[in-house]
Amino acid sequence: MKKFTVFKFSEQHLLDTIVHFLEVANRSNDLELVKNNIDSLNNLAQAISRYPSVLEKINLGDKTRSINTLVDKLCNITNPTISLNLPTKAVLGKSYLIAKLNFFNMLNYIVPDNLVEGDVHVFLQDITKDIVFTLMAEDVLFEILVDKKSSPEIKEKVVHKLAELWEYRLDYGVRSFAPFLENIWAARGEVLPAYGTLAGTLELFQFAAKVDAKLLGFFDEINKSRSMQFALEEFLFGIMFEDLEFLRIKMHEMNRKALNKNEISKFLAERERGELIWDYSPKEFYEFFVTRINYARYRNRANTPGPAKSIEEYLMIYLLETSI
Repeated sequence: MKKFTVFKFSEQHLLDTIVHFLEVANRSNDLELVKNNIDSLNNLAQAISRYPSVLEKINLGDKTRSINTLVDKLCNITNPTISLNLPTKAVLGKSYLIAKLNFFNMLNYIVPDNLVEGDVHVFLQDITKDIVFTLMAEDVLFEILVDKKSSPEIKEKVVHKLAELWEYRLDYGVRSFAPFLENIWAARGEVLPAYGTLAGTLELFQFAAKVDAKLLGFFDEINKSRSMQFALEEFLFGIMFEDLEFLRIKMHEMNRKALNKNEISKFLAERERGELIWDYSPKEFYEFFVTRINYARYRNRANTPGPAKSIEEYLMIYLLETSI
């Protein structure tokens, strides 16, 4: 049976520190909860590791299953049935990551600040970010796979990347795309939107200056596509395309050239869009990512204006096409 790593060294060190604190503090209920979750994650990982390798060739009666048969199956399948045709290792593996994410989120509620050198919650946030970006990478690859407009060549690359992720997710063996997703979110976090005219020019220049140099060619692609430009606006402003259009109409009706942040928050609240968020927690930026994907799906079905994909999906396609 293949060996696996449930917790990386830094994660295990943090867990040991938390367990020791709870033991010394005589917080038996919290201690039991933490240990039960650790045992459950270990058991789940062990169960997943028992399933056959996604990458290796195996015989099933008079038939053979291999990475090539997986590619053929998934590249020619429709969206409604894809979940029924995924390897069990893939389905359980994603559930494992979500369970691990929930576990580390739970620790935020039961451990105090400054438990370890620095802020323990910063450590926990870094761990949850790592998990979220892996989940996002998988979600984006799926979006590309089920998109009828994706080329056969891109779909084949996607299945190979997914297979590697499914095979090695327990020990973080493959995270080839997640760092690029993390990079654009880190760059976004350093850009404070001025809003103002809602043109996004200042924000775009600031953002482009902070992303990985390997992605500069991606901005050339953005300049060629209105859909990509709209997707980037959603991403940078933290506001959906439809709401940005509404705000621009409001600005025109008021004979204004700019809106301030308070006015934008007020108008969005009137549309029941919730408050304007900029400093996202890992959970919040995953939710924002999923929201943008769902809106893009709706626009494609309804043939309405706006970005046809999330900026993360456009970025993933660029990475697959350029083999960065």
